[in-house]
Amino acid sequence: MFLRLRGPMRDLRRVSRLYSSERWQVLGLAVVVILSCLTGLLQPWPMAVLADQVLGGKPAASWMPEGWGSMSVPAQIGWLALLMFLFAASHALLAAAASLLAIRLGLQGLARIRTQLFARMQCMSIQSRQTRAAGDLIYRATWDACSFQTLFQQIVHHALASLVTLVLMSAILWRLNPALALAALAAVPVLLAVIRWMGPAMRARGEVAQREDSLVVGRLQQMIQGLALIQAFRLESRQQADFDQAAGNARASRFSQHRSELLYNCAVAGVFAVSTAVIAGWGGLKASEGAVTLGGLLVFLAYLRQLYEPLNQLSHMGSTLAAAGAGVRRVFEILDLPEPIVSPQAPVPLKSCRSDLKAPDSPLVEFRGVGFSYAADQVLLRDFSLALSFNETVALVGPSGIGKTTVLQLIPRFLDAQRGEVNWLGTDVRRLDLAELRGCVAFVHQEPLLLPGTIAQNIALGRIEASPGAIVQAARDADADEFIRKLPMGYETLVGEGASRLSVGERQRIGLARAFLADPRLVLLDEPTSALDADSEARVLDSLQRFLRGRAAIIVTHRSAALRIADRVVQMPAHP
Repeated sequence: MFLRLRGPMRDLRRVSRLYSSERWQVLGLAVVVILSCLTGLLQPWPMAVLADQVLGGKPAASWMPEGWGSMSVPAQIGWLALLMFLFAASHALLAAAASLLAIRLGLQGLARIRTQLFARMQCMSIQSRQTRAAGDLIYRATWDACSFQTLFQQIVHHALASLVTLVLMSAILWRLNPALALAALAAVPVLLAVIRWMGPAMRARGEVAQREDSLVVGRLQQMIQGLALIQAFRLESRQQADFDQAAGNARASRFSQHRSELLYNCAVAGVFAVSTAVIAGWGGLKASEGAVTLGGLLVFLAYLRQLYEPLNQLSHMGSTLAAAGAGVRRVFEILDLPEPIVSPQAPVPLKSCRSDLKAPDSPLVEFRGVGFSYAADQVLLRDFSLALSFNETVALVGPSGIGKTTVLQLIPRFLDAQRGEVNWLGTDVRRLDLAELRGCVAFVHQEPLLLPGTIAQNIALGRIEASPGAIVQAARDADADEFIRKLPMGYETLVGEGASRLSVGERQRIGLARAFLADPRLVLLDEPTSALDADSEARVLDSLQRFLRGRAAIIVTHRSAALRIADRVVQMPAHP
């Protein structure tokens, strides 16, 4: 039945690896599921005994206990009622235990895949990140990741229960009446044809719906992040129209998905209805002719319902697995992203990382004929060369979009040169251990990001083990101590998402304090004073000049005041 579900099922083996450490729990779940199915098979038999032997007066079957025939009718009915209760209660308890185990294991897998996604996203290169909307990545890590839980629970729990029940029911029905059993199983090839015909369309519509939903999340995130800009330029109506269109597309795609699932379910229900009606009519005729007993017919019809119930679940599972398979594939798309920026298998030992090491004669960093472009028509660097000495500060100037920030990003390998080399003491940075290389570099962004936490914790990101005194001193050097102490809790003030309580200039100073605390060999500064007033900029530049003594630094700036701390100014060449 699942041969046509190649799309959702092709990653099943990979999904199963998530549960390799819980193999015994999975085995225990399978045992509980099988026991639940067996207790379900026993439920119709007390009713058959009641119809044939208690009310119908037929002799007791050979498997009945001794003394059964000598019991009074009320006693027999009482024992049969007790058996009905015990079978039903046992089945319900075992089914509940199986559901609880499946949910717990499914949630463990969900947590594990989210952990893997988070780790993978942290290692994404700038180029990989720029080609994907943040909202889409968030949707994959939240909603699409839930598909792993759905897939596990549907396969290990529901599918196993349905398959076990289906096999046992088919065997019992064949034992009861082969002719009626063949008639009942005639519905299976018709059901397979329905799945083969309608399954691919459901999968395709499920993928489209998930993609449209992720666009809605992306629109919402953009609105929240750009709320000040939207309000300043009175863009509310335009943004609302764009969001309404995205929400409408998502609604239409979800409706299309649910409509295809509804048509599928109706087709399946029709197959079962026709088959049940045929079996009931034929069985009734056989009972009237005396070919089967009334109890036997009741048991057969009860088992027929139990036979069609797993078939029904398996058929409905097709639509569920189609949607889950789409989510699983979207998660694997992120986990399987080719990542060119990794540490080499045998890295060259890193030299001269500490700032107090004696400077050798060769440059600390050297660009040799470097070329880089995001696209064929977007060349940023062409045959770019630059040598940076140990104790030198170089300022890069030039128009926006000419590749100044790209030069900074090539050194710690946020990007890799497509042509030429970027060398650290004569060794190509691609031959160095990535973590060690980045540990030697402090990167101060134009708009430093502050993570949720306290001011002190954000400064300490430069050196996690730093003492409170060192954190305060770094803040003083960055001209941040004064405004920090004015905050409600000083250095223990919590900053919200995006550090909304702080101005851009205040965030820049915290970013500088973070770099001061790191004590790096090389400092990369991208417009470090662009949001500071003249007085604050002068104080920060004085501190920065003192901090850079004995270190190498590259500054990207449009501010003429920042050029005074540079030993050399390099005009970036323009490209046609």
